[in-house]
Amino acid sequence: MIRVKFTDWWGGHNWKEYPFCHDFLYKKLGMQVVDEDPDLIVYSVFFNMGNRRGKFKGTIDAWDPKYKDIPKVCFSGESMTDEWIDKILGHGDYLMYSKRVDHPRYFRLTESELNSFHGLPIEELLNSPVPKKTKFCSFIYNHKLPIRENFCKQLMQYKKVDCLARSLKNADSPLLAKRYDGPCGSGIGRSNIEVIKPYKFNIGFENKIMEGYMTEKAWWGFLAKTVTIYYGDPAIHESFNQGSFLCRGDYASDKQFIDAIIELDNDDKAYTSMINTYPIKDKSMIDESRLIKFYESICNNINRK
Repeated sequence: MIRVKFTDWWGGHNWKEYPFCHDFLYKKLGMQVVDEDPDLIVYSVFFNMGNRRGKFKGTIDAWDPKYKDIPKVCFSGESMTDEWIDKILGHGDYLMYSKRVDHPRYFRLTESELNSFHGLPIEELLNSPVPKKTKFCSFIYNHKLPIRENFCKQLMQYKKVDCLARSLKNADSPLLAKRYDGPCGSGIGRSNIEVIKPYKFNIGFENKIMEGYMTEKAWWGFLAKTVTIYYGDPAIHESFNQGSFLCRGDYASDKQFIDAIIELDNDDKAYTSMINTYPIKDKSMIDESRLIKFYESICNNINRK
């Protein structure tokens, strides 16, 4: 049995609250969680990375010299610079992150994709019937980010957008659970999906525009059978099919993007075609066997020592 230590986790949460750790590593792979004498260390990015606005403090516990001979896996659902990707891999660790990186110790996996492995039936939701659409557009964010709010305000010059969380809040939903009922508040949970089903559109803007940084915001509309209005990962079309969502990166300006939304809103045939277009281009994103093989290879190396 592999003894695993979790460290450098985010404040207010622990590994038991994150289903990837609890349901996959702990329950499915049968790892034993320990505080001392681990065979494997799984850590996250909530140490002092130098660009975190000061709210993540401390040093990297996983890199304490006493653990120098122990294999380590860094898992991040947060945005990471290329400098830190290189630093983690250069340290000799394994890394799980959403950017496409060609490296033997790297595994491409985003936070949202992990959810298919512990509770959300991704394929079932993607192939479910389209719910009746009675509302125009949803916007569900706690953090007040200017790029999102400014775009939402522009779109509201055409029709009202229901803003259901703290950012631009102008509406409520009894279905929306605390922090959207996602794992560790990630927003990928069932309540968020149920809330946006009646909407024709959902605004899914990342908090940073970085290649490879793709969170649950890209998935919300697909799982709710709602057209996603997306802005974020410039490489998003490597993951999802053209014609299955609207992408800000495909347009020269916000005005052109909004004109495309308005046009689709008034063209039932085109809307139906988009909402029924299967979104996933890269099927490896929902292939759990890849993740199992990744960890089995690490564990096999441990067993041979």
